[in-house]
Amino acid sequence: MNALLLYWRETGPQYLDVGELGYLTYVSSLKLSCEPELYDCNLQKQPIKVVNELIYVGNTSFKTRVKMYFPNVEKPVAQKDLVRVFVDPTTMRPVAPPAWWREKHLPYSRADERRISKPPFDFKTWSGAMQQEDIRVQVRDLNAKGHCDWVSFVWLCYEAYGSSQYKRFGRTLKGDLLRDVKCLVCAYKGEAGLGDLLKVFFLQDPVDTDTYHFQLAKRQEEKETVIFECHVIFFSQVMSKL
Repeated sequence: MNALLLYWRETGPQYLDVGELGYLTYVSSLKLSCEPELYDCNLQKQPIKVVNELIYVGNTSFKTRVKMYFPNVEKPVAQKDLVRVFVDPTTMRPVAPPAWWREKHLPYSRADERRISKPPFDFKTWSGAMQQEDIRVQVRDLNAKGHCDWVSFVWLCYEAYGSSQYKRFGRTLKGDLLRDVKCLVCAYKGEAGLGDLLKVFFLQDPVDTDTYHFQLAKRQEEKETVIFECHVIFFSQVMSKL
C-alpha cells in the first residue's frame, strides 16, 4: 500500500507540467480502494503494472487515478484517487492554473468525475465515546518542504489504531495490529511540522465494526484545530500476520 500512495513522487515534477507553473500543489483529499489479492502472502515476487491517469480538472484543482495490477489478475488490486489544489506561494491561497495548462489537460477530464466527497462521518454531531492517542511528528514524517507529509497523516492514524489494539489486547491476538485496509477516504484540512504534538481521536463505527473514523488535531492559538479526517474500512478481522 505504501508504494501505491507514494507513486506520485516517482513521476517527478514534469508530470502534468506542474514544475512549469510556479505554483505549489497541496493534497486536499484521497480515496484508496484495495482488493484482497493485494494482501496475498503467498504471492511470489514479480513485476506489476501501474497506470496513472488524469481524470478530472477543476477550477483550482485536479484529480489523478493510479491503478495497480498484478499479473494474472484482471481487475486492479488497488486504486488511488488523489485531488491536488494549486496554491499561490505568496498568498498561500488556492489559485486557478494558467489558460494554457487548462487547454492542454482539460480534454482528459471526464464528464462523470468530480472531486472526492469528504469522509461520511460527522465528528461534530458525535456525542459518544472516542479513543485518543497522542503522537509527535518525527523527522521520518516530513516531506521535502519540512511539513508532515500527506502520506504520513494516514500512517499516524494507523499507528494510533495499532497502539490502542496493543494496549487493549497485548499479544493475545484477540486484536489485530495489522488489519488490511479495504477502503479509506481522507480530507486534508491543515498542516503539521516537526515536533508538533497531534491528538488522534478515533472510534469504531456504531453500525459497522470493520469501519473506523479518525480525526487529527493540533493546538493552535490556544485552541485545538482539526487538520485531518479519515474514514477507514478494514477487511474482516483476522489473526494478526505478525
